[in-house]
Amino acid sequence: MREVVVVGAGPAGVSSAIYLKRHGVDVELIEKDEVGGLALNAHCIEDYPGLLAGKSGREFGADLEGQLARQGVAVTSDEVPHITKDQNGFALHGLRKRYESKCVILATGTSPKRVDARLVGDLSDRLSYEVKGVPEGYGSVVVIGAGEAALDYALSLERLGYDVAVLCRSGEPRSNRDLLEKVQLSNRVRILNNVCIDEIVAGEDHLMVTCRDRESIDCAFAVCAIGREANLPSIGAGTIKRLEVRADGRTNVLGLFVAGDARRGRERHIATAVGDGVQAAVMAAECLEGLRCSK
Repeated sequence: MREVVVVGAGPAGVSSAIYLKRHGVDVELIEKDEVGGLALNAHCIEDYPGLLAGKSGREFGADLEGQLARQGVAVTSDEVPHITKDQNGFALHGLRKRYESKCVILATGTSPKRVDARLVGDLSDRLSYEVKGVPEGYGSVVVIGAGEAALDYALSLERLGYDVAVLCRSGEPRSNRDLLEKVQLSNRVRILNNVCIDEIVAGEDHLMVTCRDRESIDCAFAVCAIGREANLPSIGAGTIKRLEVRADGRTNVLGLFVAGDARRGRERHIATAVGDGVQAAVMAAECLEGLRCSK
C-alpha cells in the first residue's frame, strides 16, 4: 500500500507528487493521458512566474516531465474512474489495475462541455475538444466558443498551419485584452460573432458546419471550447453519499483531497493549480502523520 496516490499529472498533480517525493513520502502518480494536462493546449504561457520568454504548452509539459524524472517520480499510465474506502485506506479501481493508498490527491482536472448541435456521421477524427487532438496541416478550422480558451486555441491552430474561424455565440469574445489583441492582429484568425450552430456533418475528409442565418462553413476540423466542468471519479457506495470539496481542497472523506482545476470552477490558471498541488501535498503529509500517531 502506498502512502499517497496522486491522480492526474497536470500542474497540480505534478506539484503534489514532487513535494511529497522530496519530503520522503511514498507517492505514486497516475495519469490517463499525457503529463501537462490542459496546459498542453496553450499557445504561449506568459503569466507564470519564471517563464521569462513564455513557452508553448507542449514545451511546458516537457519541462514537467523532465522535472518528474529528475526527482525520481515515475508516472503510471492508467485512468481511475472509481474509488472506495474502508478502515485500511483507499482502493483506486483503475482500468488497468487496482491501487491502494492511505491518502489520495485528486488532480483530475476538468471535462469539456459538449457542443449543443446536431451531429451527423462519424466525427470522432474531426471534432475535438482540445487542440492536441488536431494534427499539423493546412486548410480551415473552426473554433466554437467565445472565451479565452477559444482564442488561445485559435492561435495554437494557426501555429499548426490552419486558417481559423472563431464562432462566438454571443456578441463578442470574452477575453483579456492582450490575448484579444493577438487574435485581432493575426491575418489567419477571424472572429464571427452571433453565430448559432445548428448542425455539424461529417464528410469523407471534412466537416460541414451549418449555422443559423449564415452560410454553412466547410472545414477540416472543428474544436469546441464552450466551457468545462470538474472531472472527479465516483466514490464507492457505503463510503460517502456525496463528495463535498471544501475551499482549501479538503473533502468530507478523511484522507481525500482535491487540487487544481477539479475544485476551482472558473479560476483555472497554472499558478493556482501549482499552489493547490503543494497545499494538498502538505495536508496529505499532515494526515499521514496523524494516522501514524493514532496507532
